[in-house]
Amino acid sequence: MLPVHAETCPHYLYLLSSRIAGTCWPLADEHSHQDDWAGASHICAPPLRHDERDLQGVWDSINNGTVTVISSDHAASLYNDLGGKRKPLVDAQANNSVPTFAQVPNGLPGLETRLPLLFDAATNPGVKLERRISLPKFVALTSTNAAKLYGLSGKKGSIAPGYDADLVIWYPKDHADARTTITNDSLHHCIDYTPFEGQQVCNWPRRVFLRGELKFDRDLELKDGYGKGVLGKSDEGMYLKRGKGEVLVGRVGQEPVGMMADERSSWID
Repeated sequence: MLPVHAETCPHYLYLLSSRIAGTCWPLADEHSHQDDWAGASHICAPPLRHDERDLQGVWDSINNGTVTVISSDHAASLYNDLGGKRKPLVDAQANNSVPTFAQVPNGLPGLETRLPLLFDAATNPGVKLERRISLPKFVALTSTNAAKLYGLSGKKGSIAPGYDADLVIWYPKDHADARTTITNDSLHHCIDYTPFEGQQVCNWPRRVFLRGELKFDRDLELKDGYGKGVLGKSDEGMYLKRGKGEVLVGRVGQEPVGMMADERSSWID
């Protein structure tokens, strides 16, 4: 028997399948026009679910330790592009055929919105109790657990001597620039929509450091204009050799049922 770890993404915590029935493009824009294909922008796998109870089930799995990592599952597909989410419609019009959802490039953009959405769940007192997480849980779900699973402990996922100083600095809770409404125009991805358009979060990353060097400064961005706060370059990535991944036990204090004696030691060895 091997260890099983579970992961989810913010769109399974916040979005319902009603988004797939959308008929206006751009999303949540006062200049939107009728577009019966607009719902294709929310096609992903697994698909978005239908009921708030489904969302709550995922939150429950986070808080009871079943889910140990929250990723973005970022899919860099444009909507209004010949090779993007509208591709089946464009092809069908050219070939006089019927487009299907199976031809739509799969997945949603979510890289830049992942941390603010989850930090909101950890720090916003207005979030209902059953959809809150603690700050230590936020750090574990977004950083520490992923580093452990992928064999990067000792370099990533924690603040400690010898680790890379990859840090996100947030605004004080009452700062005028903390509360933010998510809009695609304010994001830095090269995609023409965000599925979280119009959603409010109580804070936004103020500064981001990579290996101790400042790479994003939102204060500078707000002062000098869009894009001016992005100080990092595309060639600053670094190859890291992975070590052996660690087994995470999400439900602390509970031994998995059905294990043989000393089985856990064989996972690590």
